Amino acid sequence: MHEPKVAIIVLNWNGECDTIECLESLGQITYSNYEIIVVDNGSAYQSIEAIKDYTKGKINVESHFFNYTAINKPMQVAEYIFHELQVASGVKTTKNELPPTRKLTLILNEKNLGFAEGNNVGMRYAMKYLRPEYILLLNNDTVVHPNFLSLLVETAKSEEMVGAVGPAIYFYDDPGCLQSLGGKTNMWTGRRTPFIRNGKQSAIETHVDYITGTSILFNTEIVAKVGLLDPDYFMYVEDIDWCFRIKKKGYSILVNPNATVWHKSSASTGGDFNASVLFYIVRNNMIFLKKNAEPYQVPTYIAVTLFYFTKEFLKSVLTDTERAKTMIRAIKSSFSKRI
Repeated sequence: MHEPKVAIIVLNWNGECDTIECLESLGQITYSNYEIIVVDNGSAYQSIEAIKDYTKGKINVESHFFNYTAINKPMQVAEYIFHELQVASGVKTTKNELPPTRKLTLILNEKNLGFAEGNNVGMRYAMKYLRPEYILLLNNDTVVHPNFLSLLVETAKSEEMVGAVGPAIYFYDDPGCLQSLGGKTNMWTGRRTPFIRNGKQSAIETHVDYITGTSILFNTEIVAKVGLLDPDYFMYVEDIDWCFRIKKKGYSILVNPNATVWHKSSASTGGDFNASVLFYIVRNNMIFLKKNAEPYQVPTYIAVTLFYFTKEFLKSVLTDTERAKTMIRAIKSSFSKRI
């Protein structure tokens, strides 16, 4: 049975321990036709060196989800600095005769380009040099089930006009509790409704409005139709925006609840409610409105958004003034973006 080639892009930013555990889980999947690209987003030297040490077989990975194996070490690494890819006329990739578990491409960005543009770097490289049929964006703070990629590709091939496919994402620290299974977007209110409640599937839906960038598989033809992730978002909501653009082109967004990924929520930002997360979520939801809402939807969208914003802002004024200041900064920043 033919397995389409998949390029897997893993973005690292000072998260070497997470990245290494993710890579080890990918090395044990049942799918056989893939290549891994690690894009480093301007990490400290030791983060990059740790990943290289892992590929040499110097780091024994401990995890509750798998047993470490040294059978695929050392790995051949093709390493590039970002600016080299802009001028190189014949970049050498890893040896084609090696199995996917024995090779890895490492691209070093010279600064943190954010989630959106960091992944865009990997996508451009994959499409230019690897020419896969599918690309998978996968958070570095994830661990995957051995059959997850086979199931995602199977779903992507199950219908015509499939734009993107996502798995069931569970909490890493509570493996039986669902974190994400896609959801619906209401452009009249700006609210998104996930298909989970209390960690369980709340609706049997395979066709959804959005899936999260934690793990998203798509045919490379989609990029030519809708473009890359929007770097204006930097991080958060760029995946919602991308799914929205895909659906506007007439493609469907699917989830396969049997494909399983475990996610360490917000590992790169240090928690769900810190100032950085709050800033980008508030700011980027307003950018999403400016980009995508129809003129007749804007009044209700703004009214509902302002209601929730005001409620959270007043609560913050009384309990956390820094949080309130962050929310104001986010609103100002969203209006400074020319969309």
